[in-house]
Amino acid sequence: MKSARRWGSFQKMSIGLAFVAGCEVAVETEGDGSEESIRTYFAQHKAKAATLPAAYEKQTGLQKQKVLTEWLMSTEYCGAAGDAQNGNVPRDYRTFGCRLFQGMPQGQFDPIGGVRFVWQLATGFLKADNLAVSFDRSNDEMPEGRLRVLHPIGSVVSVDLRVTGGNYTGVFAQGSAPVPGIARLSVAGLAPNFAPGMAVKYLIDGKPSVNSFAMFSLTGQTTPAGSTDYNYFRHGFTNIIEKPSSSFFTPLITAFTAVKSDPFELPVKHVASINADGTEVAPSNVREPLLVLYKPNPRLTAYFDAFANEDLTKDFRMILRQIPPGWELYTVWASPTRDAKDLVQIGTLTSKSYIASTSRGDEQIFFRHPR
Repeated sequence: MKSARRWGSFQKMSIGLAFVAGCEVAVETEGDGSEESIRTYFAQHKAKAATLPAAYEKQTGLQKQKVLTEWLMSTEYCGAAGDAQNGNVPRDYRTFGCRLFQGMPQGQFDPIGGVRFVWQLATGFLKADNLAVSFDRSNDEMPEGRLRVLHPIGSVVSVDLRVTGGNYTGVFAQGSAPVPGIARLSVAGLAPNFAPGMAVKYLIDGKPSVNSFAMFSLTGQTTPAGSTDYNYFRHGFTNIIEKPSSSFFTPLITAFTAVKSDPFELPVKHVASINADGTEVAPSNVREPLLVLYKPNPRLTAYFDAFANEDLTKDFRMILRQIPPGWELYTVWASPTRDAKDLVQIGTLTSKSYIASTSRGDEQIFFRHPR
């Protein structure tokens, strides 16, 4: 069954970000919702063969950022090639015919962007030898045939990290030029509520990238009244995550513990151990923060709230898509201890492109996890 609705042209807040004007949206889901139907759908969305240039790794960080941005944005869902680069009004990601919805079993795709996986689907991924790939692979592309299971739906953006404070080394060193990167803003598919998180790939001259991960909570976020909070910029993301008390997460915790001693801490020593120009910091000189906080721009928090009563709010990707390049997304805070009281702002993370949902952003780009 198809349903269509029209949204008029409108703007909210002084930041002047317009939503889709006069957009016809036809939404359709297919499939019977069975486990086999889900497996069939995701089998079609595994990583493809590598397509980045052979000499990609040898390029400068800025060159890699340009290559990755074009590579990612050229596959925006339901958009013509180049839409995300030139600012054309994007297609509605929920439109029938968009690959996110083709063949999707009815009732299995949440409007918030999270997929309610059956545990059987995740069983193969959670085996130690398969999970270890997430920690050991040094490449910016997924291995062919691999499926992104835990954060399947997200949006990608070209970013710059500008470090203006602190006393850390490597990528976190103060006073150096902006460090180019690619960030992926996603939600956890297995969380009981809307659970946003972010991976940032810092691109290094002539060397493999170093990646940083942060979330607010594995269980997601709720309003004071107890309902799900869909505001992507409501809370900051940290690299140390509180262990959930629910037994629902036991299989996930058990699996990650087999390959990482503390699955709730995502260290950044590797980020502080190399400079953006590819030179390494002597091991005895490495100074890394133990706690990192990405604190959202309050204007973007307010922007999401402005659409709190709109249907579009429930798909965070469509709101993110309206934020233009050049916006400060997060301030970056760091602490030499694990205590939030010691956090000090050290920099900013700013967008250089539109924030778009793309097939390569969901299926192809790879972020290596730290042990």
